[in-house]
Amino acid sequence: MANDFLTSLRNYAQSLSSGEKSAGEVSAALNHWVKESGEALKEKIESEIESAAIRMGFVRKAELDSLMHRIEELEKKSSGAKKTVRKSVKKVAKISSAASTSKMKNPNVRKKVTK
Repeated sequence: MANDFLTSLRNYAQSLSSGEKSAGEVSAALNHWVKESGEALKEKIESEIESAAIRMGFVRKAELDSLMHRIEELEKKSSGAKKTVRKSVKKVAKISSAASTSKMKNPNVRKKVTK
């Protein structure tokens, strides 16, 4: 890349000195070339960083955000299920305590407990 820059700079300097192009044209051309080269370099760096991160096992932010959202959904569903389980456990506990209380009063009599 350094050689490309020097070669381009030499070519522009020659065309400037020979009068083929004005200083403004050479400056604009160099500015355009620098911007293009900078963008290409930026893309190359981003690509290398991404491939290195994948090799190391890092997770992208978008993937992590997606997983966090999924966990939140599952926790919401889970909390609804926990409430249902708690109600069922309370109902069973109430029934079993009523049955054990009736057995304590008269162990020979079985009382049917309804829901």
